[in-house]
Amino acid sequence: MTDAGSERSTDDDEEESSGWFDIVLDVVLESLGFF
Repeated sequence: MTDAGSERSTDDDEEESSGWFDIVLDVVLESLGFF
């Protein structure tokens, strides 16, 4: 479970990843007409 601890420690990296992922997800959903 050391990986989970490491990931929690690096909030910046995880935040950046989820940031661009959210943008892509929003664009895809908008394209499909969900929003």
